[in-house]
Amino acid sequence: MATAHDPRLERNYSQLAWGVLLGAFLGFCLLTALSCYWVLRIRTFAVSQPEQPAELVSFVRGVDIYRRDLVQPEQPLPPSTILYEGDSVMVAESVAPGVAATVRLFDGSTIDLWPGTQLTLDEVQTTRFNKRNQRITLRVSKGLAAIHLAPPAIQLYSDVEYTLLVEVPGQPLAQAALTLGGTYRVRVLANAAPTTTASERAELAPKETQIEFVTASGALQLLYGQSEATLKAGEKIHTQGDLLSSISPTSWQFIRDSQFGQFTQEQYNNTAVQSLDSNAIQSDTWFVSGEPYGPGAIADGFFSIVSGCLERRDGIDPSSCLQPLEHVAQFRRGPPPPEHLTSFKTAITQTIDLDVTPYDQLDLTFVGRIVEQKINRAGMIGEECTLGVELRFLDSTNSHATHTLCFYARDEDGPPGTGTVSDKAYITSIKLEMGRWTPQSIDLKQLVPQMRRLESIEIYGNGHDYQSEIATVRLLGE
Repeated sequence: MATAHDPRLERNYSQLAWGVLLGAFLGFCLLTALSCYWVLRIRTFAVSQPEQPAELVSFVRGVDIYRRDLVQPEQPLPPSTILYEGDSVMVAESVAPGVAATVRLFDGSTIDLWPGTQLTLDEVQTTRFNKRNQRITLRVSKGLAAIHLAPPAIQLYSDVEYTLLVEVPGQPLAQAALTLGGTYRVRVLANAAPTTTASERAELAPKETQIEFVTASGALQLLYGQSEATLKAGEKIHTQGDLLSSISPTSWQFIRDSQFGQFTQEQYNNTAVQSLDSNAIQSDTWFVSGEPYGPGAIADGFFSIVSGCLERRDGIDPSSCLQPLEHVAQFRRGPPPPEHLTSFKTAITQTIDLDVTPYDQLDLTFVGRIVEQKINRAGMIGEECTLGVELRFLDSTNSHATHTLCFYARDEDGPPGTGTVSDKAYITSIKLEMGRWTPQSIDLKQLVPQMRRLESIEIYGNGHDYQSEIATVRLLGE
Protein backbone atom coordinates (compact mmCIF):
# COMPACT_ATOMS: atom_id res chain seq x y z
CA MET A 1 0.00 0.00 0.00
CA ALA A 2 1.50 3.42 -0.99
CA THR A 3 2.00 6.03 1.74
CA ALA A 4 1.90 9.83 1.44
CA HIS A 5 5.63 9.80 0.90
CA ASP A 6 5.59 6.95 -1.57
CA PRO A 7 8.08 7.72 -4.42
CA ARG A 8 5.74 6.06 -6.96
CA LEU A 9 3.00 8.57 -6.20
CA GLU A 10 5.39 11.50 -6.67
CA ARG A 11 6.48 9.98 -9.96
CA ASN A 12 2.87 9.81 -11.18
CA TYR A 13 2.27 13.50 -10.34
CA SER A 14 5.42 14.45 -12.17
CA GLN A 15 4.37 12.54 -15.31
CA LEU A 16 0.94 14.15 -15.17
CA ALA A 17 2.41 17.62 -14.97
CA TRP A 18 4.71 17.01 -17.88
CA GLY A 19 1.80 15.60 -19.89
CA VAL A 20 -0.28 18.70 -19.19
CA LEU A 21 2.58 20.97 -20.21
CA LEU A 22 3.21 18.97 -23.39
CA GLY A 23 -0.49 18.98 -24.27
CA ALA A 24 -0.71 22.70 -23.70
CA PHE A 25 2.33 23.24 -25.87
CA LEU A 26 0.95 21.05 -28.65
CA GLY A 27 -2.41 22.85 -28.42
CA PHE A 28 -0.62 26.19 -28.61
CA CYS A 29 1.34 25.00 -31.66
CA LEU A 30 -1.85 23.72 -33.33
CA LEU A 31 -3.71 26.96 -32.60
CA THR A 32 -0.78 28.97 -33.91
CA ALA A 33 -0.63 26.83 -37.07
CA LEU A 34 -4.37 27.17 -37.65
CA SER A 35 -4.19 30.90 -37.11
CA CYS A 36 -1.29 31.17 -39.56
CA TYR A 37 -3.19 29.01 -42.05
CA TRP A 38 -6.31 31.16 -41.89
CA VAL A 39 -4.32 34.37 -42.02
CA LEU A 40 -2.47 33.03 -45.07
CA ARG A 41 -5.73 31.87 -46.65
CA ILE A 42 -7.39 35.23 -46.02
CA ARG A 43 -4.43 37.06 -47.47
CA THR A 44 -4.44 34.71 -50.47
CA PHE A 45 -8.14 34.55 -51.24
CA ALA A 46 -9.81 37.53 -49.57
CA VAL A 47 -11.56 39.59 -52.25
CA SER A 48 -12.99 43.05 -52.57
CA GLN A 49 -13.94 45.36 -55.40
CA PRO A 50 -11.23 47.70 -56.68
CA GLU A 51 -11.25 51.33 -55.61
CA GLN A 52 -12.58 52.36 -59.04
CA PRO A 53 -14.12 49.22 -60.60
CA ALA A 54 -15.33 50.91 -63.80
CA GLU A 55 -16.03 54.25 -65.43
CA LEU A 56 -18.72 55.49 -67.78
CA VAL A 57 -16.31 57.30 -70.09
CA SER A 58 -18.57 58.44 -72.92
CA PHE A 59 -22.29 58.88 -73.25
CA VAL A 60 -25.06 60.83 -74.90
CA ARG A 61 -28.22 62.41 -73.52
CA GLY A 62 -30.58 59.59 -72.60
CA VAL A 63 -28.05 57.47 -70.67
CA ASP A 64 -28.84 56.92 -66.96
CA ILE A 65 -27.06 55.21 -64.07
CA TYR A 66 -28.99 53.18 -61.50
CA ARG A 67 -26.99 52.68 -58.32
CA ARG A 68 -27.30 49.42 -56.45
CA ASP A 69 -30.52 49.22 -54.36
CA LEU A 70 -31.59 52.72 -55.45
CA VAL A 71 -34.68 53.46 -57.53
CA GLN A 72 -34.00 56.96 -58.81
CA PRO A 73 -31.62 57.27 -61.79
CA GLU A 74 -28.45 59.32 -61.65
CA GLN A 75 -27.30 61.50 -64.50
CA PRO A 76 -23.67 60.81 -65.49
CA LEU A 77 -21.27 63.74 -65.43
CA PRO A 78 -18.39 64.44 -67.82
CA PRO A 79 -15.62 63.54 -68.28
CA SER A 80 -16.42 60.22 -66.56
CA THR A 81 -18.52 58.72 -63.78
CA ILE A 82 -17.31 55.93 -61.47
CA LEU A 83 -19.39 52.73 -61.50
CA TYR A 84 -19.40 50.18 -58.70
CA GLU A 85 -20.43 46.56 -58.30
CA GLY A 86 -24.20 46.27 -58.60
CA ASP A 87 -24.62 49.49 -60.61
CA SER A 88 -26.54 49.48 -63.91
CA VAL A 89 -26.30 51.63 -67.03
CA MET A 90 -29.52 52.15 -69.01
CA VAL A 91 -29.62 53.59 -72.52
CA ALA A 92 -32.98 54.94 -73.72
CA GLU A 93 -34.41 53.44 -76.90
CA SER A 94 -34.98 56.91 -78.34
CA VAL A 95 -31.33 58.01 -78.54
CA ALA A 96 -29.59 58.31 -81.90
CA PRO A 97 -28.30 55.12 -83.55
CA GLY A 98 -24.75 53.99 -82.88
CA VAL A 99 -22.75 53.57 -79.69
CA ALA A 100 -24.50 55.65 -77.02
CA ALA A 101 -22.25 54.86 -74.04
CA THR A 102 -18.93 53.18 -73.28
CA VAL A 103 -17.98 51.58 -69.97
CA ARG A 104 -14.27 51.09 -69.25
CA LEU A 105 -13.32 48.55 -66.59
CA PHE A 106 -10.28 48.99 -64.34
CA ASP A 107 -8.25 46.45 -66.37
CA GLY A 108 -8.73 48.38 -69.64
CA SER A 109 -11.56 46.26 -71.05
CA THR A 110 -14.42 48.23 -72.60
CA ILE A 111 -18.13 47.68 -73.20
CA ASP A 112 -20.01 49.64 -75.88
CA LEU A 113 -23.75 50.08 -75.43
CA TRP A 114 -26.32 50.82 -78.15
CA PRO A 115 -29.80 52.37 -77.82
CA GLY A 116 -32.21 50.35 -75.66
CA THR A 117 -29.46 48.51 -73.75
CA GLN A 118 -29.25 47.73 -70.03
CA LEU A 119 -25.92 46.59 -68.51
CA THR A 120 -25.35 45.64 -64.86
CA LEU A 121 -21.97 45.07 -63.18
CA ASP A 122 -23.02 41.98 -61.24
CA GLU A 123 -19.56 41.24 -59.85
CA VAL A 124 -16.25 43.10 -59.93
CA GLN A 125 -13.91 41.41 -57.43
CA THR A 126 -10.15 40.99 -57.06
CA THR A 127 -7.99 39.38 -54.37
CA ARG A 128 -7.29 42.01 -51.75
CA PHE A 129 -3.70 41.31 -50.71
CA ASN A 130 -2.13 39.89 -53.90
CA LYS A 131 -2.44 39.76 -57.67
CA ARG A 132 -3.93 36.29 -57.80
CA ASN A 133 -7.61 36.38 -58.87
CA GLN A 134 -9.98 38.67 -60.74
CA ARG A 135 -13.68 37.86 -61.23
CA ILE A 136 -15.99 40.00 -63.36
CA THR A 137 -19.60 39.16 -64.16
CA LEU A 138 -21.59 41.31 -66.57
CA ARG A 139 -25.35 41.09 -67.00
CA VAL A 140 -27.23 42.29 -70.09
CA SER A 141 -31.03 42.43 -69.89
CA LYS A 142 -31.85 43.98 -73.27
CA GLY A 143 -30.35 45.77 -76.25
CA LEU A 144 -26.93 45.36 -77.85
CA ALA A 145 -23.52 45.40 -76.17
CA ALA A 146 -20.04 44.88 -77.62
CA ILE A 147 -17.41 43.65 -75.16
CA HIS A 148 -13.70 44.18 -75.86
CA LEU A 149 -11.59 42.31 -73.29
CA ALA A 150 -8.03 43.39 -72.52
CA PRO A 151 -5.42 40.77 -73.55
CA PRO A 152 -3.61 38.60 -70.96
CA ALA A 153 -0.35 40.51 -71.48
CA ILE A 154 -1.68 43.65 -69.79
CA GLN A 155 -3.81 42.01 -67.10
CA LEU A 156 -2.77 42.77 -63.51
CA TYR A 157 -3.97 39.45 -62.08
CA SER A 158 -2.78 35.95 -62.89
CA ASP A 159 -6.20 34.23 -62.90
CA VAL A 160 -8.87 36.33 -64.65
CA GLU A 161 -12.44 35.18 -65.32
CA TYR A 162 -15.07 37.04 -67.33
CA THR A 163 -18.68 35.81 -67.29
CA LEU A 164 -21.54 37.26 -69.32
CA LEU A 165 -25.09 36.66 -68.15
CA VAL A 166 -28.15 37.39 -70.27
CA GLU A 167 -31.49 37.12 -68.53
CA VAL A 168 -34.75 37.42 -70.44
CA PRO A 169 -38.13 36.81 -68.73
CA GLY A 170 -39.56 33.39 -69.51
CA GLN A 171 -36.30 31.94 -70.84
CA PRO A 172 -33.38 30.08 -69.25
CA LEU A 173 -30.46 32.13 -67.99
CA ALA A 174 -27.71 32.32 -70.63
CA GLN A 175 -24.16 32.11 -69.21
CA ALA A 176 -21.11 32.72 -71.38
CA ALA A 177 -17.46 32.39 -70.33
CA LEU A 178 -15.29 34.79 -72.35
CA THR A 179 -11.60 34.39 -73.13
CA LEU A 180 -9.27 37.35 -72.63
CA GLY A 181 -8.32 39.50 -75.60
CA GLY A 182 -11.52 38.66 -77.48
CA THR A 183 -14.29 40.84 -78.87
CA TYR A 184 -17.88 39.72 -78.38
CA ARG A 185 -21.37 41.02 -79.10
CA VAL A 186 -24.61 40.11 -77.40
CA ARG A 187 -27.96 41.27 -78.73
CA VAL A 188 -31.47 40.72 -77.39
CA LEU A 189 -33.81 40.54 -80.37
CA ALA A 190 -37.34 41.80 -79.67
CA ASN A 191 -40.05 43.45 -81.75
CA ALA A 192 -39.70 46.82 -80.00
CA ALA A 193 -35.89 46.86 -79.78
CA PRO A 194 -34.19 49.56 -81.92
CA THR A 195 -31.33 47.16 -82.70
CA THR A 196 -33.69 44.55 -84.17
CA THR A 197 -34.16 45.00 -87.93
CA ALA A 198 -37.39 44.75 -89.93
CA SER A 199 -36.28 41.43 -91.44
CA GLU A 200 -35.60 40.02 -87.95
CA ARG A 201 -38.91 41.28 -86.57
CA ALA A 202 -40.68 39.49 -89.41
CA GLU A 203 -39.25 36.19 -88.10
CA LEU A 204 -40.25 36.79 -84.46
CA ALA A 205 -43.61 35.94 -82.92
CA PRO A 206 -45.37 39.00 -81.40
CA LYS A 207 -43.91 38.48 -77.90
CA GLU A 208 -40.94 36.31 -78.80
CA THR A 209 -37.42 37.22 -77.70
CA GLN A 210 -34.14 35.74 -78.89
CA ILE A 211 -30.58 36.20 -77.66
CA GLU A 212 -27.76 36.40 -80.19
CA PHE A 213 -24.09 35.81 -79.30
CA VAL A 214 -21.31 36.80 -81.71
CA THR A 215 -17.60 36.10 -81.40
CA ALA A 216 -15.56 38.49 -83.53
CA SER A 217 -12.31 37.25 -81.97
CA GLY A 218 -11.45 34.99 -79.06
CA ALA A 219 -13.67 32.11 -77.89
CA LEU A 220 -16.94 31.87 -75.99
CA GLN A 221 -18.35 28.93 -74.03
CA LEU A 222 -22.12 29.18 -73.71
CA LEU A 223 -24.47 27.40 -71.32
CA TYR A 224 -28.19 27.88 -71.95
CA GLY A 225 -30.63 25.65 -70.11
CA GLN A 226 -29.60 22.11 -71.00
CA SER A 227 -27.69 23.19 -74.11
CA GLU A 228 -24.02 24.05 -74.49
CA ALA A 229 -21.98 25.51 -77.33
CA THR A 230 -18.49 26.84 -78.00
CA LEU A 231 -18.06 29.73 -80.43
CA LYS A 232 -14.77 30.45 -82.19
CA ALA A 233 -13.80 33.66 -83.94
CA GLY A 234 -16.19 34.52 -86.80
CA GLU A 235 -19.13 32.50 -85.46
CA LYS A 236 -22.58 33.34 -84.06
CA ILE A 237 -25.49 31.56 -82.43
CA HIS A 238 -28.94 32.50 -81.11
CA THR A 239 -31.53 31.07 -78.79
CA GLN A 240 -34.75 29.44 -80.01
CA GLY A 241 -37.13 29.07 -77.10
CA ASP A 242 -35.32 26.81 -74.62
CA LEU A 243 -32.81 25.60 -77.22
CA LEU A 244 -29.84 26.92 -79.15
CA SER A 245 -29.67 27.29 -82.92
CA SER A 246 -26.84 25.79 -84.93
CA ILE A 247 -23.60 27.76 -85.09
CA SER A 248 -23.22 29.86 -88.25
CA PRO A 249 -20.72 32.35 -89.74
CA THR A 250 -21.01 36.00 -88.71
CA SER A 251 -23.04 37.19 -91.69
CA TRP A 252 -26.55 38.67 -91.84
CA GLN A 253 -29.02 39.14 -94.71
CA PHE A 254 -31.27 42.14 -94.08
CA ILE A 255 -33.51 42.25 -97.18
CA ARG A 256 -36.66 40.16 -97.20
CA ASP A 257 -38.00 38.58 -100.37
CA SER A 258 -34.72 39.25 -102.16
CA GLN A 259 -35.76 37.02 -105.10
CA PHE A 260 -39.18 38.70 -105.61
CA GLY A 261 -40.87 35.32 -105.31
CA GLN A 262 -42.93 35.47 -102.13
CA PHE A 263 -45.91 37.17 -103.82
CA THR A 264 -47.47 37.37 -107.25
CA GLN A 265 -47.27 40.42 -109.50
CA GLU A 266 -50.86 41.28 -108.60
CA GLN A 267 -50.17 41.00 -104.85
CA TYR A 268 -47.18 43.35 -105.12
CA ASN A 269 -49.23 45.87 -107.09
CA ASN A 270 -52.09 45.60 -104.60
CA THR A 271 -49.95 47.67 -102.22
CA ALA A 272 -50.52 50.68 -104.50
CA VAL A 273 -54.31 50.26 -104.65
CA GLN A 274 -56.14 52.89 -102.58
CA SER A 275 -59.40 51.00 -101.99
CA LEU A 276 -58.45 47.36 -101.80
CA ASP A 277 -60.95 44.56 -101.22
CA SER A 278 -60.56 43.23 -97.67
CA ASN A 279 -60.05 39.69 -98.99
CA ALA A 280 -57.29 40.69 -101.39
CA ILE A 281 -53.74 39.63 -100.56
CA GLN A 282 -50.96 42.18 -100.76
CA SER A 283 -47.21 42.06 -100.27
CA ASP A 284 -45.75 42.90 -96.87
CA THR A 285 -42.16 43.00 -98.17
CA TRP A 286 -42.05 45.32 -101.21
CA PHE A 287 -44.50 48.20 -101.66
CA VAL A 288 -45.23 49.60 -105.12
CA SER A 289 -45.63 53.31 -105.79
CA GLY A 290 -45.60 55.83 -108.64
CA GLU A 291 -44.57 59.48 -108.69
CA PRO A 292 -44.70 62.14 -111.40
CA TYR A 293 -41.24 63.56 -111.90
CA GLY A 294 -42.30 66.57 -113.92
CA PRO A 295 -45.35 68.79 -114.53
CA GLY A 296 -48.13 67.08 -116.42
CA ALA A 297 -46.52 63.63 -116.30
CA ILE A 298 -48.90 60.80 -117.19
CA ALA A 299 -49.06 58.13 -114.47
CA ASP A 300 -48.52 55.13 -116.69
CA GLY A 301 -45.48 53.37 -115.23
CA PHE A 302 -45.80 49.62 -114.65
CA PHE A 303 -44.20 47.25 -112.18
CA SER A 304 -44.08 43.62 -113.27
CA ILE A 305 -42.56 40.30 -112.23
CA VAL A 306 -41.00 38.58 -115.24
CA SER A 307 -38.45 35.87 -115.87
CA GLY A 308 -35.03 36.41 -117.36
CA CYS A 309 -31.69 34.90 -118.19
CA LEU A 310 -28.45 36.07 -116.66
CA GLU A 311 -26.26 34.27 -119.18
CA ARG A 312 -26.85 32.44 -122.48
CA ARG A 313 -24.61 30.02 -124.25
CA ASP A 314 -24.69 31.89 -127.58
CA GLY A 315 -26.05 35.21 -126.29
CA ILE A 316 -29.27 35.06 -128.36
CA ASP A 317 -31.02 31.68 -128.38
CA PRO A 318 -33.73 31.66 -125.64
CA SER A 319 -33.28 27.92 -125.19
CA SER A 320 -29.58 28.23 -124.40
CA CYS A 321 -29.88 29.88 -120.97
CA LEU A 322 -27.11 28.90 -118.57
CA GLN A 323 -28.29 30.97 -115.60
CA PRO A 324 -32.06 31.49 -115.60
CA LEU A 325 -33.66 34.15 -113.42
CA GLU A 326 -37.04 32.92 -112.27
CA HIS A 327 -38.25 36.22 -110.81
CA VAL A 328 -37.15 39.62 -112.10
CA ALA A 329 -38.52 42.98 -110.92
CA GLN A 330 -39.25 45.07 -114.03
CA PHE A 331 -39.98 48.81 -114.24
CA ARG A 332 -41.52 49.87 -117.55
CA ARG A 333 -43.02 52.93 -119.19
CA GLY A 334 -43.86 53.32 -122.89
CA PRO A 335 -43.10 53.18 -125.70
CA PRO A 336 -45.66 55.65 -127.11
CA PRO A 337 -48.43 56.26 -127.72
CA PRO A 338 -48.81 58.44 -125.84
CA GLU A 339 -45.62 60.39 -126.33
CA HIS A 340 -43.99 61.15 -122.98
CA LEU A 341 -42.34 64.55 -122.63
CA THR A 342 -41.94 64.44 -118.83
CA SER A 343 -40.71 61.74 -116.48
CA PHE A 344 -42.58 59.37 -114.21
CA LYS A 345 -41.01 57.19 -111.52
CA THR A 346 -42.18 53.62 -110.87
CA ALA A 347 -40.80 52.27 -107.59
CA ILE A 348 -40.81 49.53 -104.97
CA THR A 349 -39.77 50.20 -101.37
CA GLN A 350 -38.84 48.01 -98.41
CA THR A 351 -38.40 49.05 -94.78
CA ILE A 352 -35.00 47.97 -93.41
CA ASP A 353 -34.67 49.63 -89.95
CA LEU A 354 -31.00 48.71 -89.58
CA ASP A 355 -28.52 50.35 -87.22
CA VAL A 356 -25.46 49.88 -89.42
CA THR A 357 -22.84 50.83 -86.81
CA PRO A 358 -22.18 47.34 -85.33
CA TYR A 359 -21.16 45.98 -88.75
CA ASP A 360 -17.77 46.39 -90.37
CA GLN A 361 -19.12 45.88 -93.87
CA LEU A 362 -22.55 46.24 -95.46
CA ASP A 363 -22.67 44.95 -99.03
CA LEU A 364 -25.61 45.68 -101.33
CA THR A 365 -25.54 43.12 -104.14
CA PHE A 366 -27.82 42.55 -107.13
CA VAL A 367 -27.87 42.05 -110.88
CA GLY A 368 -29.46 44.74 -113.03
CA ARG A 369 -29.86 45.82 -116.61
CA ILE A 370 -31.42 48.54 -118.75
CA VAL A 371 -33.32 47.35 -121.84
CA GLU A 372 -34.77 50.66 -123.05
CA GLN A 373 -33.95 54.27 -122.24
CA LYS A 374 -35.31 57.33 -124.03
CA ILE A 375 -33.67 60.21 -122.20
CA ASN A 376 -29.90 60.61 -122.45
CA ARG A 377 -27.75 59.74 -119.44
CA ALA A 378 -29.74 60.80 -116.34
CA GLY A 379 -31.75 63.66 -117.80
CA MET A 380 -31.17 67.38 -117.71
CA ILE A 381 -30.19 67.57 -114.03
CA GLY A 382 -28.68 64.10 -113.69
CA GLU A 383 -31.37 62.71 -111.37
CA GLU A 384 -33.72 60.84 -113.74
CA CYS A 385 -32.17 57.40 -113.28
CA THR A 386 -33.41 54.71 -115.63
CA LEU A 387 -32.54 52.27 -112.85
CA GLY A 388 -32.15 53.78 -109.41
CA VAL A 389 -31.53 52.52 -105.88
CA GLU A 390 -32.22 55.14 -103.23
CA LEU A 391 -30.93 54.65 -99.67
CA ARG A 392 -32.92 56.50 -97.02
CA PHE A 393 -31.07 56.82 -93.74
CA LEU A 394 -30.26 58.76 -90.59
CA ASP A 395 -26.83 60.39 -90.62
CA SER A 396 -24.35 61.18 -87.84
CA THR A 397 -26.46 64.20 -86.79
CA ASN A 398 -29.57 61.99 -86.60
CA SER A 399 -31.03 63.84 -89.60
CA HIS A 400 -32.85 62.20 -92.51
CA ALA A 401 -30.77 61.92 -95.68
CA THR A 402 -30.62 59.97 -98.94
CA HIS A 403 -28.02 58.58 -101.31
CA THR A 404 -28.89 57.31 -104.79
CA LEU A 405 -27.16 54.78 -106.99
CA CYS A 406 -28.10 56.11 -110.43
CA PHE A 407 -27.69 53.70 -113.37
CA TYR A 408 -27.96 54.74 -117.00
CA ALA A 409 -27.10 53.11 -120.36
CA ARG A 410 -27.71 55.68 -123.10
CA ASP A 411 -24.65 57.92 -123.29
CA GLU A 412 -24.62 60.18 -126.35
CA ASP A 413 -22.82 63.44 -126.96
CA GLY A 414 -25.00 66.42 -127.77
CA PRO A 415 -25.66 70.06 -127.00
CA PRO A 416 -26.00 71.17 -123.35
CA GLY A 417 -29.23 70.08 -121.72
CA THR A 418 -29.54 66.81 -123.62
CA GLY A 419 -28.50 64.72 -120.64
CA THR A 420 -25.97 64.91 -117.82
CA VAL A 421 -24.31 62.75 -115.20
CA SER A 422 -24.78 64.16 -111.73
CA ASP A 423 -21.83 65.41 -109.71
CA LYS A 424 -23.91 65.80 -106.54
CA ALA A 425 -22.47 64.26 -103.36
CA TYR A 426 -25.66 62.31 -102.70
CA ILE A 427 -25.72 60.61 -106.12
CA THR A 428 -23.36 57.92 -107.41
CA SER A 429 -23.75 57.53 -111.19
CA ILE A 430 -22.89 54.20 -112.82
CA LYS A 431 -23.00 53.45 -116.53
CA LEU A 432 -24.30 50.07 -117.74
CA GLU A 433 -24.08 48.41 -121.13
CA MET A 434 -27.50 48.56 -122.79
CA GLY A 435 -29.37 45.26 -122.51
CA ARG A 436 -26.65 43.43 -120.59
CA TRP A 437 -27.10 42.00 -117.10
CA THR A 438 -24.43 43.42 -114.81
CA PRO A 439 -23.68 42.24 -111.25
CA GLN A 440 -23.20 44.93 -108.63
CA SER A 441 -21.60 44.72 -105.18
CA ILE A 442 -21.33 47.97 -103.23
CA ASP A 443 -20.13 48.39 -99.64
CA LEU A 444 -22.57 50.95 -98.26
CA LYS A 445 -20.40 51.57 -95.19
CA GLN A 446 -17.65 52.79 -97.48
CA LEU A 447 -19.92 54.58 -99.95
CA VAL A 448 -21.93 56.46 -97.29
CA PRO A 449 -19.74 56.69 -94.17
CA GLN A 450 -22.10 59.19 -92.51
CA MET A 451 -24.96 56.66 -92.50
CA ARG A 452 -25.97 55.46 -89.02
CA ARG A 453 -29.37 53.87 -89.55
CA LEU A 454 -30.66 52.59 -92.87
CA GLU A 455 -34.40 53.20 -92.76
CA SER A 456 -35.50 51.90 -96.17
CA ILE A 457 -34.41 51.08 -99.72
CA GLU A 458 -36.31 52.22 -102.81
CA ILE A 459 -35.65 50.63 -106.21
CA TYR A 460 -37.14 52.34 -109.25
CA GLY A 461 -37.22 53.17 -112.91
CA ASN A 462 -37.47 56.82 -113.98
CA GLY A 463 -37.61 58.75 -117.22
CA HIS A 464 -39.81 59.32 -120.26
CA ASP A 465 -39.82 55.79 -121.71
CA TYR A 466 -37.82 53.04 -120.05
CA GLN A 467 -37.51 49.39 -119.22
CA SER A 468 -35.13 48.48 -116.41
CA GLU A 469 -34.83 45.25 -114.46
CA ILE A 470 -33.26 44.00 -111.24
CA ALA A 471 -32.97 40.63 -109.55
CA THR A 472 -31.46 38.88 -106.52
CA VAL A 473 -31.20 41.91 -104.25
CA ARG A 474 -29.31 41.26 -101.01
CA LEU A 475 -27.99 43.38 -98.17
CA LEU A 476 -25.25 41.46 -96.39
CA GLY A 477 -23.79 42.61 -93.08
CA GLU A 478 -20.51 41.30 -91.72
